[in-house]
Amino acid sequence: MAITIDWPTLTFTVQQADLTFVQGTFYRMDTENFYRAAINAIMASGEGIVFDRPIIHNTEVTVAGVTYARFIEQINGYKLVFLPNTQWSVELVGSNNNLFDIENLILVQNQVQVIPTNSAGLISSPKIDDLHTRLGLELGNPITDTKPGGIKDADGKIDIVRTGDGEASSTLTRQP
Repeated sequence: MAITIDWPTLTFTVQQADLTFVQGTFYRMDTENFYRAAINAIMASGEGIVFDRPIIHNTEVTVAGVTYARFIEQINGYKLVFLPNTQWSVELVGSNNNLFDIENLILVQNQVQVIPTNSAGLISSPKIDDLHTRLGLELGNPITDTKPGGIKDADGKIDIVRTGDGEASSTLTRQP
């Protein structure tokens, strides 16, 4: 099964069977790779193309000077319901989002417990990105630390050589 929509009520339905089983009655939904992709496919269909878009996807959102990572916002009166309507739990992972919002009528409340994992810790920083680049820590660039087998010299200093793709390296020095 896949995510379905009831057009008259603008309600997306996600079945438990389509989610990632964790253990017992606990499941996980990847909001980026599963939910957003499925919604985009529904909206690109012949039926969906005439309706207002249901989600806004921001790779970065700046609030009060802090840039937060990936955010999915459900908009335009669309709702979300998890079925079956029994006692089980689903954890929303993969993005900051508003899919758990009962107060604004986004989540249709039933017996399913919905656990958001929104985090202010999911932030983006040009300074961090620059540091990663300077240290050769880009995605797909393995890092190797070579640590000598003891104290390097009489003053207690230890040097660790860090190499990435073979083109860049840096030496980290620990002072006594």
